[in-house]
Amino acid sequence: MLPLINIKRIGGKILVDGGFKFLLGVNYWPRKLIIRMWRDWDESAIREDLNLMRNIGIRAVRFFIKNEDFADENANVFPHALKKLGRFLDLLKEHGLMGFATLIVGHMSGKNWEIPWLRPDEIYTSHGIERTMRFIEAIVAQFSAHPAVAGWILVMSLALFGGLRRGKTP
Repeated sequence: MLPLINIKRIGGKILVDGGFKFLLGVNYWPRKLIIRMWRDWDESAIREDLNLMRNIGIRAVRFFIKNEDFADENANVFPHALKKLGRFLDLLKEHGLMGFATLIVGHMSGKNWEIPWLRPDEIYTSHGIERTMRFIEAIVAQFSAHPAVAGWILVMSLALFGGLRRGKTP
């Protein structure tokens, strides 16, 4: 088993074990839960994955906020989802891993994912942008100071979300 690593933020920089290091990371969905991670929360399955990752030298994970599991049609974030996200970040910290949260997932792995507050034709309207910003701000405001948060990834394939939904190919 590898020892836990020491992660420290100084300003906008992240130091690993006292210096700058190459970060080996992965895109993460739990092996046993996959995309139902947030809906079918199983801390022991996640803990098992994090132990394995740490033991093989993974230092960072990019994880995905599946929007339909986190908010309603008005972009109001569910308190139970925030609680799970907070626990997940705590588990990352306990395992010495850094997390990069992908906040908006419009399309991934050949499938479009629901963004409950957006229709594909609303993505770039003032109404759609306002609701999306409210969603993002609710999450970032609560967790920006969490020691396991290494950064935020705004979006995963949002441009494909609208085109594929209307039956068009990108």
